[in-house]
Formats: sequence, structure tokens, C-alpha cells
Amino acid sequence: MCLALPGRVTEVDEGEADVELIGGRRVRASRLLCPDLAVGHYVLLDRGMVLDMIDRTAAEELAALHAALARALETVESAESLEPVEEGRASGG
Repeated sequence: MCLALPGRVTEVDEGEADVELIGGRRVRASRLLCPDLAVGHYVLLDRGMVLDMIDRTAAEELAALHAALARALETVESAESLEPVEEGRASGG
């Protein structure tokens, strides 16, 4: 499964770009698939490669979706850590 991350290009040089991801993490990525990148462009990044250029609105929507997914996963992990209720035991009492 691929999970492309949105980011903003902060630097471009021969064949690569620096991309700032959600939360401020910076990574170096190949721009082989998007040779026309410029500083300030928003992109989708996966496995060290810029896959495509996107607009700012799409990047913000994807960032919000990733944040919601992270919160949902935290909720599931918290629920899994709870002790199970024994069968036949009344709840709330």
C-alpha cells in the first residue's frame, strides 16, 4: 500500500528537491518524475520520489486527512489496550 505524503518544495537542485512534510520534517527526494519543480510548489511524495505536483488546497486537504487518520489510529490503539469486560458482568454498576 502506498501512502503518498503532501509537502512543499523548499529547495531544488540537479535531480533532487528538499521537501517539507507535515509537521515540519524535511526530506530529500528525487524529482525525476517532475523535473519542472520550483521552490514553493506543493507535491506528493512517496518512497523518496516526488510523484506529482498538486495545488495548495489539495495539500492542505491531504494533510488534514492524514491528521484525522493518525487520531483514529491512536483511538483504536487506546481501545485495544483496555482490559476486556468479562461476559455476564453488568456494565455501569
